[in-house]
Amino acid sequence: MNQEKTSEKRLRILKSAVNLIAQKGYYGVGLKEILDTCGIPKGSFYYFFPDGKNQLGVEVLNYAYERMEEGILASIFPVSENAVEVFVKMAHHIADMLTNNKGYSTSLVITFIGIEASDISAEMEAAAKQVYIRWIRLYQDKLTACGYSEEKAVNLAPQICALIHGMTLSCWIRKDTSELSALEPAIRALLEK
Repeated sequence: MNQEKTSEKRLRILKSAVNLIAQKGYYGVGLKEILDTCGIPKGSFYYFFPDGKNQLGVEVLNYAYERMEEGILASIFPVSENAVEVFVKMAHHIADMLTNNKGYSTSLVITFIGIEASDISAEMEAAAKQVYIRWIRLYQDKLTACGYSEEKAVNLAPQICALIHGMTLSCWIRKDTSELSALEPAIRALLEK
């Protein structure tokens, strides 16, 4: 198999799985639906994911996280060295994405799989924990770069993550992003030095 075609097919499977899991959750999506959506035969799927849907789930978690991190590092973190401005920008960006693109945020895919992970497999649970550790560390690093002490950044990072991404989940469920757009006072109160 041509290396470029191989990479393209594998990526097509991952993207299809991310989109479907974002809509329906891990258990709500069958392997047949993923394969039908991306137009890949079952044999090819097992070539890329020999351990089946469980392996795909682990890789979807990592793929979704890497896409989210790339977006944050490229579009959100460079906005400012002021943490309040950065995380307010993040909340507005997510609200805009949910409203205008009628889509989902990659953080939702991570959340959906993370919630179901302990019921799926020990491997999936470990992968979900690792992704959340990376996510919190990403926020810690930005807070430190914005002038917070390491100790303060360690305490604040999980709180800012819970605030913004908890509200993302709530807004997505309700199909109303107004509260996400109005998070600035809460972010400011949390992050004031």
